[in-house]
Amino acid sequence: MIEDEAYRSLRTYLKRVDDNASLITPTREKLVDIIRDNQNAPRPKGPYAMIQFLTDRDTGEIDGECYENRQIGGEDRVVLSKHRGVELLFRVHVYAPRPVDYAGLLLAGLRSGEAAVWMAPFLVREVGEATRAPEMVQQTPEGRAQFDVTVGTIATDQLLVDVIETGEVTFEGQGGATVTRSLTFTKP
Repeated sequence: MIEDEAYRSLRTYLKRVDDNASLITPTREKLVDIIRDNQNAPRPKGPYAMIQFLTDRDTGEIDGECYENRQIGGEDRVVLSKHRGVELLFRVHVYAPRPVDYAGLLLAGLRSGEAAVWMAPFLVREVGEATRAPEMVQQTPEGRAQFDVTVGTIATDQLLVDVIETGEVTFEGQGGATVTRSLTFTKP
């Protein structure tokens, strides 16, 4: 699924940005983890980020089709590969004592040219601004920030296509007399 691939690409790159920042500043506290939303797992202990998939949409930029013959279930079948441009919108939540600092670092990484290299075949299309979103958790204020990121790619859907193997065509013409001819064709 394209959503899962995009999530893995985004998570891997954001983890790289955070790890590299800790190499530059060894005293900096790294994010403990970058998780996916709705995992039904305990929250990580320490600062962490969560990636939430919001939606996807066709861009209309690419619309291509390719056909190929394949052996499927012992039969020759025709497979249609439909290519389309898509954008996927994610929201990144940061849970930390200084969440905007962490979010700012991740935003800088996403806005860099390095993102195109490390996230291929996904391309960062748009990156929002970090906003603070503190919340009370068990009577204690918790630092939170969030931002949106849109990535684009080419999605390919594959479909089995039914092919007419044989058929009959009838031609009828008029001149001095009506002439009818039939033709039977068979797929080679």
